[in-house]
Amino acid sequence: MKSFLKQKIILISFFSIVIFLLPVFNVQAIEKKPLYQAILVKQNFSNIELDANKDVSFEVTFKNTGQATWYNNGAHYLALNTTNPGERQSVFAHSSWPYFYQTTKMQEKKVKPGEIGTFKFILHSPNISESKKYIEKFRLVANNLTLVEGKGVIAISINVKGIPIKSEILPPQSNVKISLSSKIKLENKKQTIKIISNEGYKIKNQNDYLLINQMSGNETEIGFDNQTKKYFLNINGQNIINTDNYLKIYPKKNSEGILEITNYVDFSKSIENANNRFQGMLEIKYDLNTEQFLISNELPVTQKAAVFNPNELISDSDFTNYNSMTLAEIQNFLEINKSYLANYIVPSEEEVPFCYQGEKTS
Repeated sequence: MKSFLKQKIILISFFSIVIFLLPVFNVQAIEKKPLYQAILVKQNFSNIELDANKDVSFEVTFKNTGQATWYNNGAHYLALNTTNPGERQSVFAHSSWPYFYQTTKMQEKKVKPGEIGTFKFILHSPNISESKKYIEKFRLVANNLTLVEGKGVIAISINVKGIPIKSEILPPQSNVKISLSSKIKLENKKQTIKIISNEGYKIKNQNDYLLINQMSGNETEIGFDNQTKKYFLNINGQNIINTDNYLKIYPKKNSEGILEITNYVDFSKSIENANNRFQGMLEIKYDLNTEQFLISNELPVTQKAAVFNPNELISDSDFTNYNSMTLAEIQNFLEINKSYLANYIVPSEEEVPFCYQGEKTS
């Protein structure tokens, strides 16, 4: 009997200890570190003043406080992307950036938990005429996987000193047609034209389909490939689209915006004193016979600002214009901008587990 009571006491004590320790085990599970986590160690500046259209090198380091090892290659390499909002186009994007929203990859090949990762990239200030203050924010990401938790976000306050446009020296022109030949005859037969503006501007194809909105000071490269017989559009060194359609550029503020062609000096002029600065829309075509760009410039007839109409966000003609882009152009556009629609397949009715049929009404 005493032996039985002794065994019973031992069992009760054992289960009491287990029940007592269960909350401890649960707490340990809850407090488990995330796979990807970081803290900011150092950035070489948080405030800076720059002249317009200038470059500056930036460096920042983070400590890996998560469980996963960081790599600078592979499907989920560590990178520093724009944020607030995420993957936006930065006005400080440089041609060396892998993407318009991604500044750089991690410098080290591998960074284990507890070690330091380094990120270096170049900021290019916009080419603006009036001084302006910007707050640029970037954050760590494991590419195509997850945001890095913890303190993986940095902010940089940048004062850009504008450069006033000297319109008395190079006045913008309007209503002209000019043929352009480039500085260098390219061996691969790819002719390009580079354009910037002191105001934001839109890029459309020949059917007036909007391809992209560009910010002031950001460089656009429009080219023609003689081998494929296609136009191509590059933004900050990244190819955005290849198309059979010629392209148009529209200043957002009608005639107030000044478009400047930056990479051409040999102008075959159709008017006297033509220069590389324009007001109004630019229509950019390529002549296969002369191997030159043909630039048609048209100043808008009316200078009245467009009135916002919430009932007409897009015109019926634009919305129903199915010929504005080919299927291949649409697919290419989605893939370049990493849209989930690029690989999306509409499920059949049989694949949808619960199909709402709606209530029948008598």
